[in-house]
Formats: sequence, structure tokens, C-alpha cells
Amino acid sequence: MKKMIFLIFFLLVSSGVKARKVVLISDIDDTLKRTHVLGYFTGGPYTDNPYIGLPELFMAFMCSGIENSTRRQFCFANRAYFHATNRKMKYVTAAYGWFSNFGRSFIKDSNFPRGSYIFKPDGDILTFDFKVDAITKIIKWLPEEVDIIMVGDNGQVDAKAYFEIERRFKTEKRRFFTYIHQVYSYAPDADEIGVPVLSGQGRYLTSFELALEFYSHGWIKRDDLVTVSAIVINHLSSNDDDIYEKVLPDWTDCSQFVLEYTRPQISLDSLLLERAQWLENKFSKMCLAQ
Repeated sequence: MKKMIFLIFFLLVSSGVKARKVVLISDIDDTLKRTHVLGYFTGGPYTDNPYIGLPELFMAFMCSGIENSTRRQFCFANRAYFHATNRKMKYVTAAYGWFSNFGRSFIKDSNFPRGSYIFKPDGDILTFDFKVDAITKIIKWLPEEVDIIMVGDNGQVDAKAYFEIERRFKTEKRRFFTYIHQVYSYAPDADEIGVPVLSGQGRYLTSFELALEFYSHGWIKRDDLVTVSAIVINHLSSNDDDIYEKVLPDWTDCSQFVLEYTRPQISLDSLLLERAQWLENKFSKMCLAQ
């Protein structure tokens, strides 16, 4: 049995395209998980409440670069245990102590890819300081010629922490790509005031916009983008609130996202362009009516 596992691992590794290493660093609550951090943390105890489409997107990211379809399917089926050699996954969460167990279980139960799980050791440590320190330690173990993707949300400190990391460590060889889940407004009269997305940072409202960014950089394949877009549209087309809110919970304030979002400049075929326009029209009608 051990020989068989080793053989599978060898075949998967040897099949990966020798390309630039890409490391994905992601927050969890309100970024991947419908938690409602600025509210009553109602989604915190659950472990099966991802924003729909994000598990598939992250799995596609980790398994991209494996060209053989059988090996690629094996990667998906095993939560990217045997992933493309030029991809790494890191989860960095401000949850601490007993609460950190929810995040760890969430990654498994929601079928996100396996990866390093880093949580805050002490509740007294400022979240900004913890995140900057944790990501700094990750970067110091990486070669300089690497792409680093940082994904967070605009509920608390992610935008500011990621901006600081990029300021400290960006070089001509080390490239950063930051994406913020813009689920809160930061208008003065908002019910729950989030933080602004900072200069140079991308934004997403659903998994489709983030998938579109990944696709524009060649981190996922067209079929992966088609899959994510279908999942999002199917859920947003539902008359069942429980299904609809797996994409956009009722506490989401997306008015500023609609006003500020710009689709990445990339050529899309007719199917993907139609889906992108459908979603943007949907957001305009729904979010600006809030």
C-alpha cells in the first residue's frame, strides 16, 4: 500500500508544470466562511457554511498545473493532498484558543484544500500584529521569486495588514496579489461599518469575481471558472432564501462594492461574458436597492 501511495505521489509530482511558485494565504471568517464578524458572530460555531464556490475555487488553484485528467481528479478527490508542486496553501486566522478549532474543522468539513493552519495563540495579541507577524514568518521561508496571493475581508484588519506586508516585502522578483471580500459598507451611516479596500488591492463579492481574478493570472483553468460561475448563478437564481444566502447572506451590505468594482481586463468567451454581465446586473439591482 505504501508503495502504491508513493507511486501516485511521484506521478503527480512529475506531472506538474514547472512554473513559478504561487502561495495562497487566506483568512477564514467572513473571507471564506459566512461568519458575520461585525454582527453577532452567528456563523462562527458552524463548520459547513462556506461562501458557495470558494471551496471549488481553492481546490482548482491547488490542483492546477496537473495536466493529466486522472491525476487532476485524484487531486480534487483528496482535498489536494497530492497537489501541483508549485502551489502552497496557508490559512491564517485571528481565532484563538478553543475558537480556533472551528476554523480547523471548517476547512475540512467544507472541503477546502489541505494546508498549513495558523491561529492566534493569545487573545491579548492585537490581530493586526498577529497577522503581520504570521505572514512575515511564512515569507521568510519562501524563495524570493514567488507570487503571494493574500485573501481577506473588509470587516477588520486584513486590508491594512496585507498592505503592510506588501510594503515591507514586495520586490521585483517577489510579487503580491491582494483580494478583499467586500461584504461591509464603510459609509458613515452604515449599520455595520467595515474598512476600505486600499490602493492596489482587488475586491470580490462572490466566488466568481475572485475566480475571475485567478483566471486572469492563469492560476486556474477556464473549466474551473465555468464551474464556479455556474454554482454562483444557480444559487442566486433560487427563490429559497437559505440557498440564495449561501452566496450573499442577508447581513451583507454590497452597495459600495457595486460602485467601486471593476472587472479585470481579460478577454472572455461568449459564455463567460454572458455570465459576468448577468451577475453584474444582478448586483446592481440588488445592492443599490439596499
